Amino acid sequence: MTLPLACFADLPSELFSAVLDEVDPEDLQSTTLALIKAIPNAPISAHHLFRHIRLTRQNQPWLLHQRVRLNQSQENGRTSQSVDPLWVRSFRWLGWTVDADVLINLLDILSGIQDLHINIGTTFAPEHLEDMFRNPRPHLQRLSLRFRPYFRQATYYQFLAGAYFDSFLDTLASWPETPSLTMLSIVQDPLPVFNLAEDAPAHALRPSMSFAQPIVFFSLDPITNLAKSPVARYVKHLRFRIPLRTVWNKICERNAFPSVEILDLSTSPVHREQAAAAILNGFPRLRHLLVDASGFGGLGPEQNEWRTLGRAMAMAGIKNAREKERELKNLDATEVHRILDNAGRRDEFADRGDNELSGTALEDEGRKEHPVPKTDRPARTLQLAKFRILPAYPHLLSISSALAPNQAEEGVPVDLELYAEQFSAGWTDGIARLREHRERAMAFSRSANVRVLRFDLHRNCDHEDSHGLGELVDVEEHGVDDLTADGSHTTPLICFGRERNPSQPGSNPALVPVHVPHKPGCGHALGRERWMPELHTVPAEPGLL
Repeated sequence: MTLPLACFADLPSELFSAVLDEVDPEDLQSTTLALIKAIPNAPISAHHLFRHIRLTRQNQPWLLHQRVRLNQSQENGRTSQSVDPLWVRSFRWLGWTVDADVLINLLDILSGIQDLHINIGTTFAPEHLEDMFRNPRPHLQRLSLRFRPYFRQATYYQFLAGAYFDSFLDTLASWPETPSLTMLSIVQDPLPVFNLAEDAPAHALRPSMSFAQPIVFFSLDPITNLAKSPVARYVKHLRFRIPLRTVWNKICERNAFPSVEILDLSTSPVHREQAAAAILNGFPRLRHLLVDASGFGGLGPEQNEWRTLGRAMAMAGIKNAREKERELKNLDATEVHRILDNAGRRDEFADRGDNELSGTALEDEGRKEHPVPKTDRPARTLQLAKFRILPAYPHLLSISSALAPNQAEEGVPVDLELYAEQFSAGWTDGIARLREHRERAMAFSRSANVRVLRFDLHRNCDHEDSHGLGELVDVEEHGVDDLTADGSHTTPLICFGRERNPSQPGSNPALVPVHVPHKPGCGHALGRERWMPELHTVPAEPGLL
Protein backbone atom coordinates (compact mmCIF):
# COMPACT_ATOMS: atom_id res chain seq x y z
CA MET A 1 0.00 0.00 0.00
CA THR A 2 1.35 3.41 -0.97
CA LEU A 3 1.09 6.11 1.68
CA PRO A 4 0.27 9.68 0.63
CA LEU A 5 3.06 12.18 1.13
CA ALA A 6 0.91 14.03 3.66
CA CYS A 7 1.38 11.11 6.08
CA PHE A 8 5.09 11.84 6.25
CA ALA A 9 4.38 15.30 7.64
CA ASP A 10 3.58 13.70 11.00
CA LEU A 11 7.04 12.13 11.34
CA PRO A 12 9.31 13.67 14.00
CA SER A 13 11.87 16.24 12.92
CA GLU A 14 14.67 14.10 14.39
CA LEU A 15 13.95 11.42 11.80
CA PHE A 16 14.23 13.85 8.89
CA SER A 17 17.48 15.21 10.38
CA ALA A 18 18.91 11.71 10.75
CA VAL A 19 18.15 10.98 7.08
CA LEU A 20 19.55 14.28 5.79
CA ASP A 21 22.70 13.87 7.87
CA GLU A 22 23.55 10.88 5.67
CA VAL A 23 23.25 12.81 2.40
CA ASP A 24 26.46 13.78 0.59
CA PRO A 25 27.32 17.46 1.18
CA GLU A 26 27.31 18.06 -2.58
CA ASP A 27 23.65 16.97 -2.75
CA LEU A 28 22.34 18.14 0.64
CA GLN A 29 21.10 21.53 -0.53
CA SER A 30 19.12 20.23 -3.52
CA THR A 31 17.88 17.17 -1.61
CA THR A 32 16.58 19.27 1.28
CA LEU A 33 14.89 21.68 -1.11
CA ALA A 34 13.21 18.84 -2.97
CA LEU A 35 12.03 17.31 0.30
CA ILE A 36 10.58 20.63 1.52
CA LYS A 37 8.71 21.09 -1.76
CA ALA A 38 7.38 17.51 -1.72
CA ILE A 39 6.21 17.61 1.92
CA PRO A 40 5.52 21.29 2.69
CA ASN A 41 4.24 20.68 6.22
CA ALA A 42 7.02 18.33 7.30
CA PRO A 43 9.10 19.45 10.32
CA ILE A 44 12.34 19.80 8.38
CA SER A 45 14.87 22.13 9.96
CA ALA A 46 16.00 24.93 7.64
CA HIS A 47 19.61 24.55 8.73
CA HIS A 48 19.96 21.50 6.43
CA LEU A 49 19.22 23.79 3.50
CA PHE A 50 22.01 26.19 4.40
CA ARG A 51 24.68 23.90 5.89
CA HIS A 52 26.40 23.37 2.51
CA ILE A 53 25.57 26.28 0.19
CA ARG A 54 26.08 26.09 -3.57
CA LEU A 55 25.26 29.27 -5.51
CA THR A 56 25.39 29.63 -9.29
CA ARG A 57 23.18 32.62 -10.25
CA GLN A 58 24.14 36.27 -10.04
CA ASN A 59 21.33 37.34 -7.70
CA GLN A 60 21.65 34.48 -5.19
CA PRO A 61 24.45 36.01 -3.03
CA TRP A 62 22.35 39.17 -2.58
CA LEU A 63 19.22 37.17 -1.66
CA LEU A 64 21.15 35.07 0.84
CA HIS A 65 22.71 38.21 2.30
CA GLN A 66 19.24 39.66 2.85
CA ARG A 67 18.08 36.56 4.70
CA VAL A 68 21.16 36.52 6.91
CA ARG A 69 20.70 40.20 7.69
CA LEU A 70 17.07 39.46 8.54
CA ASN A 71 18.28 37.06 11.21
CA GLN A 72 20.61 39.69 12.67
CA SER A 73 17.90 42.37 12.75
CA GLN A 74 15.29 40.23 14.53
CA GLU A 75 14.74 41.41 18.10
CA ASN A 76 12.25 38.71 19.09
CA GLY A 77 14.07 35.65 17.77
CA ARG A 78 14.44 34.12 14.32
CA THR A 79 11.63 33.75 11.80
CA SER A 80 11.08 31.14 9.12
CA GLN A 81 12.71 33.49 6.60
CA SER A 82 15.92 34.11 8.55
CA VAL A 83 19.22 32.25 8.27
CA ASP A 84 21.62 31.79 11.15
CA PRO A 85 25.20 32.40 9.90
CA LEU A 86 26.45 29.64 12.18
CA TRP A 87 24.48 27.08 10.16
CA VAL A 88 26.78 27.48 7.16
CA ARG A 89 29.72 25.08 7.12
CA SER A 90 30.69 25.17 3.44
CA PHE A 91 30.13 27.83 0.79
CA ARG A 92 30.78 27.61 -2.93
CA TRP A 93 30.22 30.37 -5.44
CA LEU A 94 30.19 28.53 -8.78
CA GLY A 95 29.05 31.29 -11.11
CA TRP A 96 31.24 33.73 -13.02
CA THR A 97 29.27 36.99 -12.86
CA VAL A 98 28.49 38.49 -9.46
CA ASP A 99 28.61 41.74 -7.55
CA ALA A 100 31.91 41.15 -5.75
CA ASP A 101 31.11 43.66 -3.00
CA VAL A 102 27.90 41.80 -2.13
CA LEU A 103 29.82 38.53 -1.97
CA ILE A 104 32.43 40.09 0.32
CA ASN A 105 29.76 41.41 2.68
CA LEU A 106 28.07 38.01 2.74
CA LEU A 107 31.28 36.15 3.57
CA ASP A 108 32.09 38.65 6.33
CA ILE A 109 28.91 37.55 8.07
CA LEU A 110 29.50 33.83 7.48
CA SER A 111 32.47 33.65 9.83
CA GLY A 112 32.21 29.96 10.68
CA ILE A 113 32.82 28.59 7.18
CA GLN A 114 35.05 25.52 7.07
CA ASP A 115 35.02 24.86 3.30
CA LEU A 116 35.22 27.84 0.91
CA HIS A 117 35.37 27.87 -2.88
CA ILE A 118 35.12 31.03 -5.01
CA ASN A 119 35.08 31.39 -8.79
CA ILE A 120 36.97 34.55 -9.72
CA GLY A 121 35.61 35.95 -13.00
CA THR A 122 35.76 39.23 -14.85
CA THR A 123 33.76 41.13 -12.19
CA PHE A 124 36.51 40.69 -9.58
CA ALA A 125 39.35 43.16 -9.05
CA PRO A 126 42.47 42.43 -6.95
CA GLU A 127 41.14 44.77 -4.27
CA HIS A 128 38.09 42.55 -3.87
CA LEU A 129 40.19 39.53 -2.95
CA GLU A 130 42.27 41.62 -0.56
CA ASP A 131 39.10 42.69 1.25
CA MET A 132 37.66 39.17 1.19
CA PHE A 133 40.70 37.61 2.88
CA ARG A 134 42.00 40.49 4.96
CA ASN A 135 40.66 38.90 8.16
CA PRO A 136 41.90 35.38 9.00
CA ARG A 137 39.38 32.55 9.23
CA PRO A 138 40.46 30.34 12.16
CA HIS A 139 37.90 27.62 11.36
CA LEU A 140 38.72 27.28 7.66
CA GLN A 141 39.73 23.76 6.61
CA ARG A 142 39.63 23.99 2.83
CA LEU A 143 40.22 27.01 0.61
CA SER A 144 39.79 26.86 -3.17
CA LEU A 145 39.91 29.65 -5.74
CA ARG A 146 39.39 29.24 -9.46
CA PHE A 147 40.43 32.12 -11.73
CA ARG A 148 39.00 32.76 -15.18
CA PRO A 149 39.83 36.31 -16.34
CA TYR A 150 37.75 35.83 -19.52
CA PHE A 151 34.32 34.50 -20.42
CA ARG A 152 34.17 32.65 -23.77
CA GLN A 153 36.27 35.45 -25.16
CA ALA A 154 40.00 35.95 -24.66
CA THR A 155 40.98 39.42 -23.53
CA TYR A 156 44.08 41.36 -22.52
CA TYR A 157 42.13 43.51 -20.07
CA GLN A 158 44.19 42.44 -17.04
CA PHE A 159 47.41 43.29 -18.85
CA LEU A 160 46.18 46.67 -20.05
CA ALA A 161 44.67 47.62 -16.69
CA GLY A 162 47.47 46.17 -14.60
CA ALA A 163 44.87 44.12 -12.70
CA TYR A 164 46.88 41.25 -11.27
CA PHE A 165 46.13 39.23 -8.15
CA ASP A 166 49.62 39.08 -6.62
CA SER A 167 48.37 41.05 -3.62
CA PHE A 168 45.96 38.22 -2.75
CA LEU A 169 48.91 35.88 -2.16
CA ASP A 170 50.53 38.46 0.13
CA THR A 171 47.26 38.93 2.01
CA LEU A 172 46.88 35.21 2.58
CA ALA A 173 50.53 34.96 3.64
CA SER A 174 49.85 37.49 6.39
CA TRP A 175 47.48 35.09 8.17
CA PRO A 176 48.69 33.48 11.41
CA GLU A 177 49.07 29.73 11.82
CA THR A 178 45.80 28.02 11.01
CA PRO A 179 46.07 24.35 12.03
CA SER A 180 42.65 23.56 10.58
CA LEU A 181 43.62 24.71 7.06
CA THR A 182 44.94 21.52 5.44
CA MET A 183 43.73 21.98 1.84
CA LEU A 184 44.65 24.85 -0.49
CA SER A 185 43.77 25.07 -4.18
CA ILE A 186 44.60 27.95 -6.52
CA VAL A 187 43.66 27.25 -10.14
CA GLN A 188 43.70 29.35 -13.29
CA ASP A 189 41.61 27.94 -16.12
CA PRO A 190 43.49 27.38 -19.38
CA LEU A 191 42.14 29.23 -22.39
CA PRO A 192 38.97 27.57 -23.69
CA VAL A 193 39.04 26.32 -27.26
CA PHE A 194 35.72 25.79 -29.07
CA ASN A 195 35.12 23.52 -32.01
CA LEU A 196 33.38 24.85 -35.10
CA ALA A 197 30.41 22.58 -34.45
CA GLU A 198 29.76 24.15 -31.06
CA ASP A 199 27.43 27.04 -30.46
CA ALA A 200 30.21 29.51 -29.85
CA PRO A 201 30.30 33.22 -30.71
CA ALA A 202 32.13 34.27 -33.83
CA HIS A 203 34.89 35.90 -31.78
CA ALA A 204 35.52 32.78 -29.66
CA LEU A 205 38.87 31.02 -29.85
CA ARG A 206 39.13 28.34 -32.53
CA PRO A 207 41.70 25.50 -32.65
CA SER A 208 43.52 27.32 -35.47
CA MET A 209 43.76 30.60 -33.56
CA SER A 210 46.63 31.65 -31.31
CA PHE A 211 46.21 33.75 -28.19
CA ALA A 212 48.59 34.18 -25.27
CA GLN A 213 47.51 32.82 -21.90
CA PRO A 214 46.06 35.71 -19.82
CA ILE A 215 48.11 36.55 -16.75
CA VAL A 216 46.49 36.27 -13.31
CA PHE A 217 49.70 36.61 -11.25
CA PHE A 218 52.21 39.04 -12.73
CA SER A 219 55.02 37.81 -10.48
CA LEU A 220 55.27 34.35 -8.97
CA ASP A 221 57.56 35.46 -6.14
CA PRO A 222 54.59 35.99 -3.75
CA ILE A 223 54.00 32.24 -4.05
CA THR A 224 57.30 31.66 -2.26
CA ASN A 225 56.30 34.08 0.49
CA LEU A 226 53.01 32.24 0.90
CA ALA A 227 54.76 28.85 0.90
CA LYS A 228 56.97 29.91 3.81
CA SER A 229 54.29 31.74 5.76
CA PRO A 230 52.71 30.41 8.99
CA VAL A 231 49.38 29.74 7.28
CA ALA A 232 51.07 27.22 4.94
CA ARG A 233 52.50 25.11 7.74
CA TYR A 234 49.66 22.60 8.02
CA VAL A 235 48.60 22.38 4.36
CA LYS A 236 48.62 18.71 3.33
CA HIS A 237 46.77 18.88 0.01
CA LEU A 238 48.14 21.59 -2.29
CA ARG A 239 47.07 22.43 -5.82
CA PHE A 240 48.71 25.19 -7.90
CA ARG A 241 47.56 25.18 -11.51
CA ILE A 242 48.89 28.19 -13.41
CA PRO A 243 49.04 27.36 -17.14
CA LEU A 244 52.41 27.72 -18.83
CA ARG A 245 54.00 29.32 -15.74
CA THR A 246 56.74 27.46 -13.85
CA VAL A 247 55.66 27.11 -10.23
CA TRP A 248 57.68 24.20 -8.85
CA ASN A 249 60.87 26.24 -8.38
CA LYS A 250 58.92 28.78 -6.28
CA ILE A 251 57.78 26.25 -3.69
CA CYS A 252 60.67 23.78 -3.51
CA GLU A 253 62.52 25.62 -0.77
CA ARG A 254 63.23 24.92 2.88
CA ASN A 255 60.21 25.36 5.16
CA ALA A 256 57.90 25.81 2.16
CA PHE A 257 54.60 23.96 2.66
CA PRO A 258 56.37 21.46 4.98
CA SER A 259 53.36 19.14 5.47
CA VAL A 260 52.29 18.58 1.85
CA GLU A 261 51.34 14.99 0.97
CA ILE A 262 49.37 15.54 -2.26
CA LEU A 263 50.72 18.03 -4.81
CA ASP A 264 48.95 19.04 -8.04
CA LEU A 265 50.94 21.15 -10.54
CA SER A 266 48.90 20.28 -13.62
CA THR A 267 49.17 22.63 -16.65
CA SER A 268 52.31 24.16 -15.12
CA PRO A 269 55.59 23.03 -16.71
CA VAL A 270 57.40 20.29 -14.76
CA HIS A 271 60.28 19.21 -16.95
CA ARG A 272 62.36 16.12 -16.60
CA GLU A 273 64.38 14.81 -13.70
CA GLN A 274 65.68 18.14 -12.35
CA ALA A 275 62.23 19.39 -11.36
CA ALA A 276 61.03 15.94 -10.26
CA ALA A 277 63.98 15.41 -7.92
CA ALA A 278 63.63 18.95 -6.53
CA ILE A 279 59.95 18.32 -5.80
CA LEU A 280 60.70 15.11 -3.87
CA ASN A 281 63.40 16.83 -1.83
CA GLY A 282 61.29 19.92 -1.29
CA PHE A 283 58.30 17.86 -0.11
CA PRO A 284 59.71 14.90 1.84
CA ARG A 285 56.21 13.81 2.95
CA LEU A 286 54.88 13.74 -0.63
CA ARG A 287 52.72 10.71 -1.44
CA HIS A 288 50.90 11.66 -4.65
CA LEU A 289 52.08 13.91 -7.49
CA LEU A 290 49.69 15.17 -10.22
CA VAL A 291 51.29 16.70 -13.31
CA ASP A 292 48.65 16.55 -16.06
CA ALA A 293 49.62 18.40 -19.24
CA SER A 294 52.90 19.51 -17.65
CA GLY A 295 55.44 18.04 -20.06
CA PHE A 296 56.36 15.45 -17.45
CA GLY A 297 58.49 12.54 -18.66
CA GLY A 298 58.57 12.40 -22.43
CA LEU A 299 56.80 10.95 -25.47
CA GLY A 300 57.78 9.21 -28.64
CA PRO A 301 60.72 6.90 -29.32
CA GLU A 302 62.88 8.24 -26.45
CA GLN A 303 61.65 5.77 -23.83
CA ASN A 304 64.97 6.12 -22.01
CA GLU A 305 63.71 9.46 -20.75
CA TRP A 306 61.31 7.59 -18.48
CA ARG A 307 64.09 5.29 -17.24
CA THR A 308 66.28 8.31 -16.49
CA LEU A 309 63.37 10.03 -14.77
CA GLY A 310 62.63 7.02 -12.56
CA ARG A 311 66.28 6.71 -11.55
CA ALA A 312 66.58 10.44 -10.75
CA MET A 313 63.46 10.44 -8.59
CA ALA A 314 64.54 7.35 -6.65
CA MET A 315 67.97 8.87 -6.01
CA ALA A 316 66.70 12.35 -5.11
CA GLY A 317 67.56 11.76 -1.45
CA ILE A 318 71.27 11.37 -2.27
CA LYS A 319 71.48 14.90 -3.65
CA ASN A 320 69.60 16.24 -0.65
CA ALA A 321 71.88 14.47 1.82
CA ARG A 322 75.02 15.76 0.10
CA GLU A 323 73.72 19.33 0.08
CA LYS A 324 72.93 19.07 3.79
CA GLU A 325 76.42 17.72 4.52
CA ARG A 326 77.96 20.69 2.71
CA GLU A 327 75.82 23.05 4.78
CA LEU A 328 76.94 21.42 8.02
CA LYS A 329 80.60 21.78 7.02
CA ASN A 330 80.13 25.54 6.91
CA LEU A 331 78.72 25.66 10.45
CA ASP A 332 80.47 25.51 13.77
CA ALA A 333 80.61 21.78 14.66
CA THR A 334 80.27 22.37 18.41
CA GLU A 335 77.13 24.45 17.91
CA VAL A 336 75.63 21.84 15.58
CA HIS A 337 76.25 19.09 18.17
CA ARG A 338 74.68 21.21 20.90
CA ILE A 339 71.53 21.88 18.86
CA LEU A 340 71.17 18.22 17.88
CA ASP A 341 71.67 17.02 21.46
CA ASN A 342 69.17 19.50 22.86
CA ALA A 343 66.65 18.49 20.22
CA GLY A 344 67.17 14.85 21.14
CA ARG A 345 66.57 15.64 24.79
CA ARG A 346 63.37 17.48 23.91
CA ASP A 347 62.16 14.37 22.14
CA GLU A 348 63.09 12.28 25.17
CA PHE A 349 61.11 14.49 27.53
CA ALA A 350 58.18 14.64 25.10
CA ASP A 351 58.08 10.85 24.85
CA ARG A 352 57.99 10.59 28.63
CA GLY A 353 55.25 13.21 28.83
CA ASP A 354 57.41 15.53 30.96
CA ASN A 355 56.29 19.12 30.38
CA GLU A 356 58.24 20.68 33.20
CA LEU A 357 61.26 21.48 31.08
CA SER A 358 60.46 23.90 28.28
CA GLY A 359 62.37 24.39 25.06
CA THR A 360 63.64 27.75 26.27
CA ALA A 361 65.05 26.17 29.41
CA LEU A 362 66.83 23.57 27.33
CA GLU A 363 68.37 26.25 25.13
CA ASP A 364 69.55 28.18 28.19
CA GLU A 365 70.98 25.03 29.72
CA GLY A 366 72.68 24.19 26.44
CA ARG A 367 74.48 27.53 26.44
CA LYS A 368 75.94 26.73 29.85
CA GLU A 369 78.92 24.43 29.87
CA HIS A 370 77.14 21.64 31.72
CA PRO A 371 77.61 18.07 30.51
CA VAL A 372 74.54 16.42 28.99
CA PRO A 373 73.29 13.73 31.42
CA LYS A 374 71.91 10.22 30.89
CA THR A 375 74.45 8.73 28.47
CA ASP A 376 78.05 9.03 27.41
CA ARG A 377 77.13 9.51 23.75
CA PRO A 378 76.27 13.23 23.88
CA ALA A 379 79.49 14.00 25.71
CA ARG A 380 81.42 12.08 23.06
CA THR A 381 79.76 13.97 20.22
CA LEU A 382 81.54 17.18 21.15
CA GLN A 383 84.75 15.49 19.98
CA LEU A 384 83.29 14.53 16.59
CA ALA A 385 84.39 16.71 13.72
CA LYS A 386 82.46 15.33 10.71
CA PHE A 387 78.88 14.51 9.79
CA ARG A 388 77.42 11.95 7.41
CA ILE A 389 73.72 11.98 6.51
CA LEU A 390 71.72 8.98 5.37
CA PRO A 391 69.82 9.81 2.16
CA ALA A 392 66.10 9.37 2.73
CA TYR A 393 64.05 6.87 0.78
CA PRO A 394 61.26 8.44 -1.31
CA HIS A 395 57.74 8.03 0.08
CA LEU A 396 55.99 8.65 -3.24
CA LEU A 397 53.05 6.33 -3.95
CA SER A 398 51.70 7.57 -7.29
CA ILE A 399 52.38 9.86 -10.24
CA SER A 400 49.42 11.01 -12.34
CA SER A 401 50.25 12.45 -15.73
CA ALA A 402 47.43 12.79 -18.27
CA LEU A 403 48.98 13.05 -21.72
CA ALA A 404 47.66 15.15 -24.60
CA PRO A 405 46.55 13.23 -27.70
CA ASN A 406 47.92 15.68 -30.24
CA GLN A 407 51.28 13.92 -30.29
CA ALA A 408 49.60 10.66 -31.29
CA GLU A 409 47.70 12.49 -34.01
CA GLU A 410 50.99 13.69 -35.43
CA GLY A 411 52.12 10.10 -35.82
CA VAL A 412 54.32 9.91 -32.74
CA PRO A 413 53.98 6.40 -31.24
CA VAL A 414 52.66 6.41 -27.68
CA ASP A 415 53.28 3.21 -25.73
CA LEU A 416 52.14 3.97 -22.20
CA GLU A 417 52.90 0.50 -20.87
CA LEU A 418 56.45 0.78 -22.14
CA TYR A 419 56.83 4.18 -20.47
CA ALA A 420 55.68 2.69 -17.16
CA GLU A 421 58.05 -0.27 -17.53
CA GLN A 422 60.99 2.00 -18.29
CA PHE A 423 60.18 4.19 -15.29
CA SER A 424 59.96 1.13 -13.05
CA ALA A 425 63.33 -0.14 -14.29
CA GLY A 426 64.95 3.22 -13.62
CA TRP A 427 63.31 3.46 -10.19
CA THR A 428 64.57 -0.01 -9.19
CA ASP A 429 68.08 0.88 -10.29
CA GLY A 430 67.94 4.19 -8.40
CA ILE A 431 66.73 2.54 -5.17
CA ALA A 432 69.60 0.04 -5.37
CA ARG A 433 72.11 2.87 -5.72
CA LEU A 434 70.53 4.79 -2.88
CA ARG A 435 70.73 1.70 -0.65
CA GLU A 436 74.44 1.34 -1.44
CA HIS A 437 74.98 5.00 -0.54
CA ARG A 438 73.22 4.48 2.79
CA GLU A 439 75.37 1.44 3.57
CA ARG A 440 78.53 3.43 2.92
CA ALA A 441 77.25 6.23 5.15
CA MET A 442 76.43 3.76 7.94
CA ALA A 443 79.96 2.40 7.75
CA PHE A 444 81.15 5.79 9.04
CA SER A 445 79.25 5.21 12.28
CA ARG A 446 82.12 2.96 13.40
CA SER A 447 84.56 5.82 12.91
CA ALA A 448 85.72 7.68 16.00
CA ASN A 449 85.21 11.18 14.56
CA VAL A 450 82.05 10.89 12.42
CA ARG A 451 78.44 11.38 13.54
CA VAL A 452 75.80 9.79 11.28
CA LEU A 453 72.46 11.57 11.01
CA ARG A 454 69.20 11.01 9.15
CA PHE A 455 66.10 12.99 8.27
CA ASP A 456 63.09 12.61 10.57
CA LEU A 457 59.70 13.27 8.97
CA HIS A 458 57.88 12.98 12.29
CA ARG A 459 59.25 16.25 13.57
CA ASN A 460 57.33 19.45 13.01
CA CYS A 461 59.08 22.05 10.92
CA ASP A 462 60.47 25.02 12.83
CA HIS A 463 60.27 28.22 10.79
CA GLU A 464 62.94 29.77 13.00
CA ASP A 465 65.40 26.99 12.16
CA SER A 466 67.32 28.70 9.37
CA HIS A 467 69.76 25.80 8.90
CA GLY A 468 67.19 23.00 8.93
CA LEU A 469 68.86 21.15 11.82
CA GLY A 470 65.51 20.41 13.40
CA GLU A 471 64.78 17.82 10.73
CA LEU A 472 67.89 15.75 11.60
CA VAL A 473 68.29 13.08 14.28
CA ASP A 474 71.20 10.93 15.39
CA VAL A 475 71.13 7.41 13.95
CA GLU A 476 72.94 5.99 17.00
CA GLU A 477 70.23 7.32 19.29
CA HIS A 478 67.10 7.06 17.14
CA GLY A 479 68.01 4.16 14.88
CA VAL A 480 67.15 3.72 11.21
CA ASP A 481 63.36 3.59 11.20
CA ASP A 482 62.53 5.39 7.96
CA LEU A 483 62.10 2.11 6.09
CA THR A 484 58.81 0.72 4.87
CA ALA A 485 57.20 -2.11 6.80
CA ASP A 486 58.72 -4.82 4.60
CA GLY A 487 61.96 -2.95 3.88
CA SER A 488 61.07 -2.53 0.20
CA HIS A 489 60.32 0.59 -1.81
CA THR A 490 57.81 -0.23 -4.53
CA THR A 491 57.77 1.77 -7.74
CA PRO A 492 55.14 4.52 -7.60
CA LEU A 493 51.94 3.88 -9.48
CA ILE A 494 51.98 5.58 -12.89
CA CYS A 495 48.56 6.74 -14.13
CA PHE A 496 48.05 8.25 -17.58
CA GLY A 497 44.26 8.39 -17.18
CA ARG A 498 42.13 11.18 -18.60
CA GLU A 499 40.68 13.71 -16.18
CA ARG A 500 38.22 15.66 -18.35
CA ASN A 501 35.44 14.72 -20.72
CA PRO A 502 36.58 15.68 -24.26
CA SER A 503 32.97 16.45 -25.22
CA GLN A 504 32.62 19.04 -22.46
CA PRO A 505 32.13 22.52 -24.00
CA GLY A 506 35.16 24.71 -23.56
CA SER A 507 37.50 21.85 -22.67
CA ASN A 508 41.15 22.42 -23.48
CA PRO A 509 42.84 19.87 -25.77
CA ALA A 510 45.95 20.11 -23.56
CA LEU A 511 43.90 18.47 -20.80
CA VAL A 512 42.41 15.68 -22.93
CA PRO A 513 44.83 12.75 -22.72
CA VAL A 514 44.94 9.44 -24.51
CA HIS A 515 41.91 7.28 -23.72
CA VAL A 516 43.24 5.02 -21.00
CA PRO A 517 41.57 4.03 -17.72
CA HIS A 518 42.66 5.34 -14.36
CA LYS A 519 44.73 3.14 -12.10
CA PRO A 520 43.09 2.25 -8.77
CA GLY A 521 44.50 4.44 -6.00
CA CYS A 522 45.99 7.04 -8.36
CA GLY A 523 46.23 10.73 -7.53
CA HIS A 524 43.39 11.54 -9.93
CA ALA A 525 40.98 9.59 -7.73
CA LEU A 526 42.21 11.39 -4.62
CA GLY A 527 41.90 14.72 -6.42
CA ARG A 528 38.29 14.06 -7.39
CA GLU A 529 37.53 13.08 -3.80
CA ARG A 530 39.05 16.22 -2.31
CA TRP A 531 38.82 19.07 -4.77
CA MET A 532 37.77 18.18 -8.29
CA PRO A 533 33.98 18.87 -8.26
CA GLU A 534 34.32 22.59 -8.86
CA LEU A 535 36.47 22.03 -11.97
CA HIS A 536 33.51 20.71 -13.92
CA THR A 537 30.55 22.57 -15.37
CA VAL A 538 27.88 22.83 -12.71
CA PRO A 539 24.25 22.96 -13.88
CA ALA A 540 22.02 25.68 -12.49
CA GLU A 541 20.40 24.66 -9.23
CA PRO A 542 16.67 25.10 -8.62
CA GLY A 543 15.71 28.35 -6.91
CA LEU A 544 16.05 28.26 -3.16
CA LEU A 545 16.18 31.89 -2.10
